[in-house]
This record gives sequence, structure tokens and C-alpha cells, in this order.
Amino acid sequence: MYGQDALLNCSSSASVPRETNLLFSNWKSLEGARYRKENDYVIIANFSRADEGMYRCSIRLHEIGDSKNYELHLLAAVPPKVNGSMTFWPPEPKVGQNLKIICDISAKPDPVYQFYKVEGNNTRIIQSNDVTNGTLLLKNLTQADDGEYKCVATNGWGSASQTISIDVLSPLAITYAGVDSKNKLEGSEGRLKCNVTGDPEPVVSWKRGNFYFYNQSKSEISGRIYTKTERATDKIKGSKIVVHTLIFRSLEASDMSTYTCEASNMFARVNATVPLAVQFKPNFSKQMTTRFYSWRQTNATLTCTAIGNPEPLLSWFYNGTKIENRGDLEIKTTVVEETSPVQVISTLKVSVSNGNNNRKLGNYTCKAENKHGHTEKQLELVEAYLPDAPEVTLVDLKPSSLGLSVKPPLDNGGLPIKKYNIEYTPKNNTVFTQKLDVSINPAKPFNTYVKLTGLQIKTTYMINVSAVTDVGRGLASCITASTLDVCEPDNVTIISDKAGNESQHYTLLWIPEYSGRMQCHRLQHRIC
Repeated sequence: MYGQDALLNCSSSASVPRETNLLFSNWKSLEGARYRKENDYVIIANFSRADEGMYRCSIRLHEIGDSKNYELHLLAAVPPKVNGSMTFWPPEPKVGQNLKIICDISAKPDPVYQFYKVEGNNTRIIQSNDVTNGTLLLKNLTQADDGEYKCVATNGWGSASQTISIDVLSPLAITYAGVDSKNKLEGSEGRLKCNVTGDPEPVVSWKRGNFYFYNQSKSEISGRIYTKTERATDKIKGSKIVVHTLIFRSLEASDMSTYTCEASNMFARVNATVPLAVQFKPNFSKQMTTRFYSWRQTNATLTCTAIGNPEPLLSWFYNGTKIENRGDLEIKTTVVEETSPVQVISTLKVSVSNGNNNRKLGNYTCKAENKHGHTEKQLELVEAYLPDAPEVTLVDLKPSSLGLSVKPPLDNGGLPIKKYNIEYTPKNNTVFTQKLDVSINPAKPFNTYVKLTGLQIKTTYMINVSAVTDVGRGLASCITASTLDVCEPDNVTIISDKAGNESQHYTLLWIPEYSGRMQCHRLQHRIC
């Protein structure tokens, strides 16, 4: 070691006298106060880095005329020293991979390395066949390989050690996702539980469709739903465990659906679906129509839609008497199993004639029942009648046309307006000579524009407008309006192509708007 005396050994075994000399590598003698020869040895005082290197040992046997020369390599002994931190590869070890843990300690001569697993207050020696030149190889990692590792390097002049912590990442997995018990009754408490393991610790959430129930312990959603999260560590495997529970304080029929547990960390995302079944007595669709219309010589179809769990049974009653299938009363039931809960649709087809309308019109009852109870809904079948007169406003006057705005009547007789019937004629005629049917525009059902064209200049017209339903044509709104003598012309509608095919001329085609006494059309063009 530096600062100590170094010993160069040039001893040999021979049966005859010998001469031993220690020399520098250039064959010069070791001379000076720092070099002291004792028999076959040379002691170098206060050894320094400059003294390291090659020396020569010369042995001469004069009696037999023989000699031998040897090279001696003198190096300083360095006790083990920590150079930097321990490292490992890969930097994010996962279960099933191999891991190298590298000890950063140097020494002269090379040290012997020994690795230990620190387990609480105890340390466990790791087999030396897993250690090569200060590198420990751990094969096929498991969560049990998590923990603190210690490296000790030793040579004849001392020892040094360093430690490092290893976190073995485990795959993300949902080990359980389900409901605390099946077929929960409406009004009882319900719990959906999701158990997730993984390292790093996963983030877990419940959702229904695209709506997330955020993990805020005991924070209420709509006053009765909240989530609860519990965390633990597997004592054997070392993986993180998260138990995330969605709690319904009081289950409702509308809670019956499929829920999804989602778990994620920085490496993966997994999910599992859980159906929640809620047992409840039937109830009816809030969008269900309760008033239906019919008229003589027609059929009316009453529709009843109910949900329930178990699947409800639907039946019909008229004036307290249960209806059975017969000629003028036909019942059909459809089960929509794609919905959750199951939806049952029952239709009652009623044939109304001149002789039975008083016995077929009135109040009907739809009854839905299962083992949890029954619910009734009253539906009314009334006689439809002709619609009242629509509201008509004159909005556009031209020499050859009139524009009308038509709005539906306040009372449509119970049925939707399908079209408007328009009759018009010059006022001096006694018979309506022109008729026109105009369909309702679904995009603008409350305001229909009607244009009467081909009219005479400066003429007064009588106009009747009626609304038409399946029952028939209703009352008419009667107005009179006069065409103009002359007016400012509208813009013409050009129907020819914007780009002509000829280089020397262009044919312009348009549809003129008649405005009375038309004098001329003026054309302007610009050469670009």
C-alpha cells in the first residue's frame, strides 16, 4: 500500500552458491537510501505510485556457469473502495424478467464479491454462482424479489459495501369484479366490488356507459351513490392490492345496468364488466302515450310499454273486464330482451265501426304484474274529429302570384295535420276553378309557405285553405287577396352553365319573374 515499505522477493532454490540481484527494468541497479537489500529481498521504503512497475530479478550460479532472469510486476495494494451507487438493469424490472444488480466497488487486487438479501433485521447470503465480477443475476423475477440488496467486496487489505432497493413491477390484473349478491331487491343496499393487483399501485374507477363514479370516499352522487377504496400489500407476493367498491345506499330500478371496473397504471389498462340486476315490481315507460284516437270504420292501436324484473306479464281491461283476443279486439305482446331490464310491449288493436263505437271508445286499463307486485295504467280511446280552420296570412303580392303563410289550427281534432288543401278562383267566379294540395314540411311543421302562381294581373281572388288529417278535410279559412298591376321584378334565375363551351359566344338562359308590364332585360358583362 502507498506509504508503507514494499518487499521485492527474488528468492530461489539451488544446491550451489548463487548471486542474487534486483534491478530496474532497464537493468540499472536499485541504489539509494530507499532501497535496502536483505538476502534475496529488496525493501523499498515509503512505497509510492512512482515505484509501481516492472523489476528484474537476476540469479547467477558461477560454479556451473548458469544464470536466470525473471520479471517482477510490483503494484500497490488498494483496499475496496465505493466509487458510485449500485445500479441495476433493466431500470423498470417486471415479473418474469431477468435482472442484473451491479456493484460499483474497486480494489487491488480484485476483491471477492458477496451479495446479500436484506430481510428485516436479517440478511440472507445469495449463492455465489449467481455473482460474476461484482454483478448479481436474478432470473425469472417474482414479487418476492422485491427488497433491499447488499454487496460486500473484500480483499486482503479490507472490505467495503453498498446497498440498493429493488421494486419488481407486477402485471396489472383484476382478480375479482362482481356484485355482493345477485337479484338485489329494489330499496336494498347494493355493492359492486372490484379487486385489482399490480405494481405500481393502480388507479381504479367504476363507470356506467361514459359516466364515471369518481373515487371520492363517501362523496354522494345524486344523494345515494358513493365509492369506497381500500389499499393493502400482498405479504407473500409484495404486489399492491386495491379494493374499489361502488355502493348504492338504496337501489332503484333505473340502477339495473352493466357497470365497468377500470384499472390503470403507467404500464397498462384493464377492465371488467359487471351486470347489476335489481328485482322490482313493474312500472310503465314515462314516454308512453295515454290518449289514442279513432273514428268510425277504422282500427285504433293502443300501446302499453312496461319494464320489470322478473319479466312482467301484461293484460288489458275495459270497464273492469279483462279483454281476451277476439275478432274486434286483438292483443299482441313483444319482449325486447336487448334492453336492461327487459322491456315488454303489448298492443291492443280495436276495430271501431258505426255500430260499436260507443262500446269501444272510453277508458282502457293496462296491468303489468310480477312476483313483486302490479302496476296499472289507464289509457283513453277517444273519437277523432275534423280539424278546425288553419291560420292563413298573406305575405307576398306580385302581379302573377300570391304568397301565403299557413299555420296549423289550434285544434287538430286529435290527429296530426298531413297536408293543406287550397282552393282559389277570381272573385267574380262562383266555382273554385283551381285546387292545390301542399304537404307539411317536417322541418317546419308550424309554418308552411304556399305560393299561388299563374294568376291574372290586378285581379281579386277568393282563397279557401283547409287542414287535412286521416279523418278528412276540416273547416276552411277564407280570405281574399288582389294581385298587383306592376311591381319591382325579382332577380332572374339563371339556368345555363356558368362556363360556356364556345370561345366566341355564350348563350345565357334564365327563368324570368313576371312583374306586370315588363319592358326589357338589361345584360352586363365584363371581360377579364
